[in-house]
Amino acid sequence: MPYLQAVVKEALRLHPPGPLVIRPSVTGLCCKPVMRDPYLWEDPEEFKPERFLPASPRSGGQEDEMIKEEVLKYIPFGSRRRGCPGSNLAYLSAGIAIGVMVQCFDWKIEGDKVNMEEARGTMMVAMAHPLKCTPLLRYPNPLPSLVFV
Repeated sequence: MPYLQAVVKEALRLHPPGPLVIRPSVTGLCCKPVMRDPYLWEDPEEFKPERFLPASPRSGGQEDEMIKEEVLKYIPFGSRRRGCPGSNLAYLSAGIAIGVMVQCFDWKIEGDKVNMEEARGTMMVAMAHPLKCTPLLRYPNPLPSLVFV
């Protein structure tokens, strides 16, 4: 489960859910440039979930410093006292949803290649060429004992 949570965090780093609103202002800031800043992130345009995996036990206490540093550069739901109170629920819900979709379905992609180019001029993240895929149920009846009549 830690790797799946790292995948969710990396996806939110590359594609934050919305603008960052700072109190008392009513205007939003785009947090995407912060989370793709080459001065803050190594290979910022690459999808590398490993960057969010916990450090090894031999890190010598550097993990706490890394966590403090991450708070200021990883801000898909805000940060510290002004952060979204539902962020932990969002991480867990996204992890469960992705886990269930991977566990229960095989995915057939229409076409030969996936074009990951982003659409320009939109407030939310969108693919320039939408991905078309078909979920194929992996198990016809995964829990036959739970059939309700």
